[in-house]
Amino acid sequence: MRLQECTDVHLFNVAVGSQDRTEKVFSFFPHMPGNSTSVPDIKHAQKPAMDQIFGKEASDYFSVSESRSAQVRTISSIIRECGITCIDYLKIDVEGDELSVLEGIEEIHWPFIRQVVVETHTELLKEKAHEYIASRNYEIYTDAGLSSPMGVSNLFAQQR
Repeated sequence: MRLQECTDVHLFNVAVGSQDRTEKVFSFFPHMPGNSTSVPDIKHAQKPAMDQIFGKEASDYFSVSESRSAQVRTISSIIRECGITCIDYLKIDVEGDELSVLEGIEEIHWPFIRQVVVETHTELLKEKAHEYIASRNYEIYTDAGLSSPMGVSNLFAQQR
């Protein structure tokens, strides 16, 4: 952030979830950190697709994981702490724990959020996230994109 000379940026070294708590254990993938998750079964289910896309040797390398823990915060507790009154774009990419993050947004804060993008990792998660967000007066579109062989799709929501 310093290199980009950003001054109004807040960094939080926490996990995001449905409630504030001191610790949650998750699977950290050191060779593919973006795949780290508190729902490792989703990554196990994606392994055959990764084997086909990357080859078994590379897929095995990327699949090496270790347990880590992190403090958990809700989006709403961060909104309150920072005095946020408007969020133009909220991107949720939490590798299988999407509903937990959505549940951590209190009803009073939904009107602050103009657009939400949620990367979902199963068809069931996509359906549940769609229902959850649509009930808060958002228009929703979905797109499987390039990650569809892995079961991943994006849900785009905009306030009506």
